[in-house]
Amino acid sequence: GAALESSQLDSLLELKNILLDRCLPDYRPRHVRQALDEQDCKMLTELRIDLQNKVRNSKSFGHLMVLDEYRAALNASTQSLQQAIKDYTAVLGATCQQAAGRPMQKLKLIGTESQIVFENVIIDEAARATPLDLMIPMSMARKRLVLVGDHRQLPHMTDDDVEKELSKDQEWDEVQQAMLKDSLFKRMVEQLETLENEQQQPKRVVMLDTQFRMHRLLGDFISQNFYEKHGLPPIKTTRPDSDFVHGVSGYQQAVCAWKDIPAAQGSQQRRGTSWHRPTETKWIAQEAKRILNERPELSVGVISFYAGQRDSLFETMAQYGLTEKSPTGDYTIGEAYRSLAIGKNIGEERLRIGTVDAFQGKEFDIVFVSLVRTLPANFSLDGLSGLELDEKLTRAYGFLRVDNRLNVALSRQRSLLIMVGDIGLARHPAAQQATPALPAFVRLCQGEYGFVF
Repeated sequence: GAALESSQLDSLLELKNILLDRCLPDYRPRHVRQALDEQDCKMLTELRIDLQNKVRNSKSFGHLMVLDEYRAALNASTQSLQQAIKDYTAVLGATCQQAAGRPMQKLKLIGTESQIVFENVIIDEAARATPLDLMIPMSMARKRLVLVGDHRQLPHMTDDDVEKELSKDQEWDEVQQAMLKDSLFKRMVEQLETLENEQQQPKRVVMLDTQFRMHRLLGDFISQNFYEKHGLPPIKTTRPDSDFVHGVSGYQQAVCAWKDIPAAQGSQQRRGTSWHRPTETKWIAQEAKRILNERPELSVGVISFYAGQRDSLFETMAQYGLTEKSPTGDYTIGEAYRSLAIGKNIGEERLRIGTVDAFQGKEFDIVFVSLVRTLPANFSLDGLSGLELDEKLTRAYGFLRVDNRLNVALSRQRSLLIMVGDIGLARHPAAQQATPALPAFVRLCQGEYGFVF
């Protein structure tokens, strides 16, 4: 045959190499063998872009594309994840009235939305808020509203002018006013508990039944006298007694004590529109100073039911260096006694002096409660009944008759509660009618873990 041309030989050589390549085993790694060539990759990229555009413009699936891109960004960057938590998880805190303030409006103003609304609203100390104040955050809950409080402690505070007007019109005395101040929280609790008794109604009222603040015996005392007595379940204590060892000399293993300052040593005296008793203030000042210096790691609270006694305590304690007078003439806690510098509660209040209202939600290692009240000589209820009996008990026992206030005053301590005052006030038969928790506390002090001196 005719001789092959040079170009044909080149073609045959190329064909030979192609055939040899196809017949030889492929020794390349699998991922390389499966790799697409440039043309195929380009075609797939164009296909992916086209699909993304169609999905992005779709009313049904467009949001899925946004979520996928968002997920990819979160996987690629820790900072993106942290920023997402800030942007989409909003936990904001405010007082009831601040919840509707301008700063909150700015935080919650999104797009055209002009109302402040939260999925969940939690209101702490709800039993202390007035109905109008409570309505502000309550109106902002979209799905869930949780009120947290204790209607067996201090009720809400009402406007002074309203109280005075009511007192003038209804001739209420101070105790009747306090006892008639039922909070909106309390009314809601009672109504929701009634509703729970109906068929197919969920449980809406939950009572926290475990306390962690105080020694077991003190916790049981509070439970029995201020909760179980009113039909509420017992409050349990889970912490061991060893957590509440105070080591204060003179009190040994006691968790409660009553310092008796009989009426013969001086009765209560008027101080403006309030009451005070100098014999109690002097002893408390001396004993508080001794304990604070002996155990600098412990905190001390001094509670009275009267503003006059509070002011008297501040003045008397200045003589012992516990308080000091400011340039404006007001008394404050001395600098050395304002906060704990050693122990497990560094930075917390070391000393507080005040009325019961100043102690709601507070706790201290050692608490003094100043009673102030004393019974007049030959005090008797013979021949009295009804309104006359109630009025005489009120004149004798005052705020001690208000269960909520007594509950708060006797439940602020962790390790030791010291009652200071005329024990005859609690041992008189009238006490069982006026304020039964007082004689119950005397019995506790006469037990194994207390004493009377």
